Amino acid sequence: MTPPINKPTIQIFLYDLQEGLGQDNEAINQNRLKFWQRINKDITIKDIENYQAYEKPESTNLVSLGGETRKSFENNLLDGWYAPFQFGDNYILVISNCGDEKKENSLEKIKQQITNKFDIEKPTLGKTWLILRQLPANFSIEEIAKDCYTKIQPNYSENDKVKTAKPNQLLGGYLVEYWRPPQNWLSLDKETARKQTEILKEKAQLHTLENHHYLIWLFPNDIPTKDITDINQYLIRLLCHRHKIIWAYYQSRQLKDNLKQSYTQIEKIIATFIADKNKPQKMQQNLTTTLDILATFAVRLNQLFLQKRTVEINLESYKEQLQKLIKELPEGSPQPHLENFQQFSKLAKEKYLRQIESDYTSLSPGMTLLENLIKTIEGFNQIEQTRTEQNLTLTIGITGAALAASGVTATLISTQIPNPQPHTKEGISLTSAFFGSFSLVILFAFVIGGILAWRRPSTPKKPKNRS
Repeated sequence: MTPPINKPTIQIFLYDLQEGLGQDNEAINQNRLKFWQRINKDITIKDIENYQAYEKPESTNLVSLGGETRKSFENNLLDGWYAPFQFGDNYILVISNCGDEKKENSLEKIKQQITNKFDIEKPTLGKTWLILRQLPANFSIEEIAKDCYTKIQPNYSENDKVKTAKPNQLLGGYLVEYWRPPQNWLSLDKETARKQTEILKEKAQLHTLENHHYLIWLFPNDIPTKDITDINQYLIRLLCHRHKIIWAYYQSRQLKDNLKQSYTQIEKIIATFIADKNKPQKMQQNLTTTLDILATFAVRLNQLFLQKRTVEINLESYKEQLQKLIKELPEGSPQPHLENFQQFSKLAKEKYLRQIESDYTSLSPGMTLLENLIKTIEGFNQIEQTRTEQNLTLTIGITGAALAASGVTATLISTQIPNPQPHTKEGISLTSAFFGSFSLVILFAFVIGGILAWRRPSTPKKPKNRS
């Protein structure tokens, strides 16, 4: 039996990144453009400056963008509105649509009007669906919650790895959570992700690649709209920190995968270094390759550290916002029970944060390994360069000696040319002078070469191993 529906409401919280690490102005403007095109696809990059004027990146509060806090749907068939916000370095778009007894009440139609007007696909950080509905008599909380979830998520399957939490209590209503974490955390390379996407398309389960989060809020009596509006600002921030934590953990998985690939390259370089240690030209190539790996490794390791800090900061902010939400409940409200929200902070600390810390600790020695490898290669190159310079000095010394001796020969010969005389015993024979000076050149070169070789420092012998 299908439970009756009385004035249901669907709200969607979409979270996009305003400014990513290391992004330039062009990339930031593209983030801005993508966010505003969720509301109006006709907005162009030329219109962005008008919207940028509303932003206050330094503010720690929710900043309303575009003037009015809420704007009604145009040509609205139902009771719908939307509100764009900025929260720190994040964009938030809140969309709300409500049914009415005199109009359309089905959740499918309410959702369809939202999806027809807004682009809600693939927000950078994530999105949460909030369904508010009265709890009819003679139906259990679990039945109604599942009915709402399957209507909003038509591709739902019993085999889906969806975490269904026990109902919590807030403002006298029952809050049921459905959460499907990203399923491709360990399949981050583009080719694997592409194949996985194609398979899921065939099975009509493309939604499983995303981080899906649903809150079904059921009330035994009338929905306390005003009270919900009052605490929504805290709920919006709370969920922003939640999605930022999951996003940072997702980024850390990709960085870890890239760093592990760099480790494989390091092992190959070490093997090549051992094989090519007597090949100077190869050693220079190894040095260049290792420097490139070091630069990439250092950047990614630093990014991993920054993702760790992102989780730490947002985890603390998440706890603070949860306490504020409870503190700001209207006076006389029933005692809230939000164990599921508290459980997430425990998950973020004990799994996400601990895993990133462990990865950073285990991968950091790669920097030291690369630095030592570079020093070793540079040392070998310097030894080879010194040896080459010493050989060059020896060659120059021998050549210089030969040239000096040749000068003697040239001088002897030149003294005979201007005064040609008949050959006598007292005269100097040109042939004898040439062969004599040539012999002197050879002898002098050998003497100089021997002296230079004797003065050349010898390579110390390795001590024998006596053990």
